[in-house]
Amino acid sequence: MNLNDQNDSLTPAQATGLTVNQIMFYQGVTRSELAKRVGLSRPSISLKIAGEVGWSLDDLLSVADALGVAPQSLLPQQDEHGNWIPAPFVPGYAKAPALAGASAGWAHRESNPGPTD
Repeated sequence: MNLNDQNDSLTPAQATGLTVNQIMFYQGVTRSELAKRVGLSRPSISLKIAGEVGWSLDDLLSVADALGVAPQSLLPQQDEHGNWIPAPFVPGYAKAPALAGASAGWAHRESNPGPTD
């Protein structure tokens, strides 16, 4: 897919994969590490990030927990033309959990939902 071509648009899976990849890059998390954290194979994570395989609700919840972000921060949005776009990236909100273990990080996020704009 050539994203420079105006006729091409992202699927929801591709837009979600871009968001996950961006957060992983920011946190320094590899695909292998994310796969271990969520209990999936590295090839499975790679296919999901590439948008070649869809994201289940369980996948989204597990990945959000593993990265210490709210699940809704991974969800794509539609623009005014109905095209899917990645979720807005908020660097401060995408920081790796400070506490040991992703679950502890998610519990912290529930009480501190991060910036709102």
